[in-house]
Amino acid sequence: MNKLLKYKDLHKGETIFIIGAGYGLNELSEEEIDSIQSNYISIGCNQSYLKVKSNYYISGHFHHMIMQYHYGGDNTKHIFQGEPQDFFSNNNYNIDILTDINIVGNPGWLPKPTENESVPLVGAEQIGFSATHLAYILGAKKIVYVGFDFSARGHFYNKNTDIINQLKIYSEEIKSKYMGINSFIDEDITDFFTFNFSDQINNEPFRKHSEVMSKFGSYISSLHNEGIETYTLHDCFLNSSYNSKKYKL
Repeated sequence: MNKLLKYKDLHKGETIFIIGAGYGLNELSEEEIDSIQSNYISIGCNQSYLKVKSNYYISGHFHHMIMQYHYGGDNTKHIFQGEPQDFFSNNNYNIDILTDINIVGNPGWLPKPTENESVPLVGAEQIGFSATHLAYILGAKKIVYVGFDFSARGHFYNKNTDIINQLKIYSEEIKSKYMGINSFIDEDITDFFTFNFSDQINNEPFRKHSEVMSKFGSYISSLHNEGIETYTLHDCFLNSSYNSKKYKL
């Protein structure tokens, strides 16, 4: 867990974008994408790399991480918060592996590592929590959320035929290359493929919506209490729920 110390205050006082994979990503213009990639620090989650290339990428799933690693572009720092640590370590992937994978943060608990104390990256139950904690450790003054609308279980690419077809090609390549290594990898790849390409998911409510929103609220309140401002780009769950402002690029 001491690996987090090297991230402390690397971007102190800067604006950090956290990029999710909700439907809101479809609202991004090419000019906005270019501005984020050229002018800001960003943390990508899930399949955000299909739309925005980020400086950091965090995931707790093998399939997400390995696909971003292969298809997400260069110059991204990878942070893996989950199994299988041995696979990444033994195969010389340049990925920081956080070995304590089941840290469920208490409301508002955002610890920072020190020279004398290591801390876990909290938020294993929702990748947006983990990315928020990472942005806090990096020293963000402003955090801007994109693609965290939680309006449904689907993702931005479910409404874009070109992107979902490309994602299917990537997924088949990953299945061909990595299936059969171990049971965890096999299950993770299979679950991803089944969930992400199911027509039934697009308009289903987000699971545990009230629980997720409540915990996001506690984290954001903690950020506000420390003078860290939160924003959103376009419409997002934070606008109405947590007194977060629209960010102007």
